[in-house]
Amino acid sequence: MAEGPAEAKAASPASTGLLRTLDNVVRTHPGWVLALVMIATLMAQAPVLGHYFFGDDFVPLADIASRGTGEYLKDLFLLQDETPNWRFLTGLFYLGAYKAFGLTAMPYLLVAVFVHTGTAALIFHLVRQVTKQVWLAALAAALFGLSPASVPTVGQVTAINNVFGGFLLMLSIVLVYEARDRRARALWAGGAALAFAAAIAANESVAVLAPVPILVALWRFSDDIEATSRGWWGRAAVLSAPFAILGGVALIGFGVCECTSAAQGATFGAGSHLFDNALIYLGRLLYPVGMEPLGDVGAAHLVAGLVAAVLALAAFVRGPAPTRIIVVFLVLALIPYLPLKLWSAPRYVYLASVPFSMLAALVVWEAASLARRLSPLVSTIVVVAVITALGLFVWQTWSQDQDFDELTSVWEEFAGGIEDTYPDLPEGSTVYVRGGSLTGPLLQCVVLPALGEVIWGNTKLFTIASDSEATYGARPGYPVFLADTIDGGFVPATLSISAGEEGVTLLPHVPPDASGNLCRDDVPGFP
Repeated sequence: MAEGPAEAKAASPASTGLLRTLDNVVRTHPGWVLALVMIATLMAQAPVLGHYFFGDDFVPLADIASRGTGEYLKDLFLLQDETPNWRFLTGLFYLGAYKAFGLTAMPYLLVAVFVHTGTAALIFHLVRQVTKQVWLAALAAALFGLSPASVPTVGQVTAINNVFGGFLLMLSIVLVYEARDRRARALWAGGAALAFAAAIAANESVAVLAPVPILVALWRFSDDIEATSRGWWGRAAVLSAPFAILGGVALIGFGVCECTSAAQGATFGAGSHLFDNALIYLGRLLYPVGMEPLGDVGAAHLVAGLVAAVLALAAFVRGPAPTRIIVVFLVLALIPYLPLKLWSAPRYVYLASVPFSMLAALVVWEAASLARRLSPLVSTIVVVAVITALGLFVWQTWSQDQDFDELTSVWEEFAGGIEDTYPDLPEGSTVYVRGGSLTGPLLQCVVLPALGEVIWGNTKLFTIASDSEATYGARPGYPVFLADTIDGGFVPATLSISAGEEGVTLLPHVPPDASGNLCRDDVPGFP
């Protein structure tokens, strides 16, 4: 990473004429550039504001709807809520948003878009402060803000913990960088520690990244005249200590309690899949189109992943120190997700997209600098290629957000339609829906029952495959209901009241206080 104004200016890919004028404007008005990057990010992410809730989004909302605020907060803090991860700050956001907006998804997503844009602004600030180069800072911020790697993380309520974690971690790094200012060192250092603690409370995986602000502190204090004076190690150690303590306590605590999803042997573990996962995640960062299931690395992401790994290794070897810290940041951001054995999701690369955007910007900057030394034509080609790539990023972000919007629309139509069909239900009812597209096995275990609780309160909801030929009934006195999916709508079906006659399959009544895995194997057609 370029480390001074003179070096950065010499490496600038701006040429003569109009580009020189533009270059001068950019250098003298960095605030305008930052505003432009933020506006572009907001516009690129705007389509997510039309999304509805999707799948797992209903689980924490049902947790809130089915219990009192005090009980929810206690279980949230003690990791006894329905989410198998410690995300206290994110849970507080869910609580406040649900109390204020209910099942109106737009305000939740608006917060995610603003926080994502804020992270892009922090990237701009940090890169500009380190390199004194506005163009490079703008490129890094734009690569993060516009990248399709953020899809659907920014647009899915369940994934907002990653958005919060990325912002708060970047905030802590920026504050550590600024803490060299003697006049307000205690203020910067305290704010950095609080931001890092909040990042862990938003997304416990951030605890693994404690070395990043520590490395920033060590580099920052050793990179100027203070390094030649006595005591800089002590100042750096004092600034670093809170991160070591917070990260260590969090990792040890979660490891001892074995109460997060990382403790589940069926889900996490060592093996050859670690390498495959690394290629999938790195490939998604460099080529953010699609994402394979674990264990099935596609050709595009195989090549992209290998290229990204080679570039990261070369950058680490070449240096300087800030670049090496960025590479460490990238590796640590991926580590929590490499042991996954059952599934992958685009949100797993969101945190890693923060350092990757800075690393990619540095690589592009070096290429542009080399092109400028070769000839004006080559330099122009590189500039056009960068602008084209950013345009493709925006197009892919919009396109992938539109694809996800169609998926959320299925849930919106389902939730709205079944509530219109049964606007009022007896307390403790069980509702079954036959047919439709939401009949997957995993949906029955937690997600659909949670949706039922969000819509009606103490009511569970399930779906049954439409090809089931069974005749369904219900026991006398039990509030069990069945609706058929017909032409995109729902029509209540007549259930025979039966005590178990031959040829009639009784739909079980699920107690309203039932929790955990609610998948059933005693209902024909039930996945």
